[in-house]
Amino acid sequence: MTRSDLDALRRYRAWQTPSKSVTDLDSAVQMLNDTGFLLPWRRRGIDLPTWRDAYPYPVEREPGPIWRWKEVVPQQRKGFYGKVLRRGPCVVSLECLPCFYALAQRAGEREEYLYSYQMGRLSSVAKQVMDSLIAHWPLSTYELRDRLLLKTREGHATLNRALDELQATMFACMVMASDEEDREYTYYWAPVDEAFPCSVRQAQDISSVDAARALVSRYVKTMVFSPRSYPVWLLGLSERTYDKALLLARDGGHLVIEESLDGLPGPWLITTSLK
Repeated sequence: MTRSDLDALRRYRAWQTPSKSVTDLDSAVQMLNDTGFLLPWRRRGIDLPTWRDAYPYPVEREPGPIWRWKEVVPQQRKGFYGKVLRRGPCVVSLECLPCFYALAQRAGEREEYLYSYQMGRLSSVAKQVMDSLIAHWPLSTYELRDRLLLKTREGHATLNRALDELQATMFACMVMASDEEDREYTYYWAPVDEAFPCSVRQAQDISSVDAARALVSRYVKTMVFSPRSYPVWLLGLSERTYDKALLLARDGGHLVIEESLDGLPGPWLITTSLK
């Protein structure tokens, strides 16, 4: 295939064609299941399909209906939403979620966060958030602020950092959003193990290398082609894990590694799924 053919296939896989676009929640979920993981809207430096780019209509106020989709998808357990990709928002299909969980090296144990805290991998505020969520979930951001006595502006920032930390390590996630009585719009939080127990159980049988192989293969299939150096950065993989995952993906027939692409120096990863 020529470079223009590959670019056209990439637009099709990203749901950016007249015959394939996202217009409502159902098609948003279909796109998610098709791509495996995506962004709600563009993020600088992140090369992934987005719901916003696949939405073909003008909106009066950005980001249009996309804001609601990223709330309803986890609320209905049709997918996962959280800051699990380069510490920024990402939507993950239920098929790919066990692989993200496995890459976070979670064991799925109820008090695993205590061990992470004792080892210095979680902050004290993140540990307190998990204490509260383990005791009762879901809890809103406002309820967490009240329980942890983080009501000042500095306290709000501290709690937000802790929630970002817990999302990145796959301990906690947003499960719904709502307007609270006499308060503003807020997220509700829960332990990942409680909100998505089936995905957590599936992750127990997946090694980090197998998880990396699955996600890299899915990424290259969706994007059609990618610089070899990009997925390792995107997914936060170690070079050793990435090298093993690439060999498995190549030997499994999911992708090929080429030294150039239409005259551009590589190496490049190119999907074998070109139809």
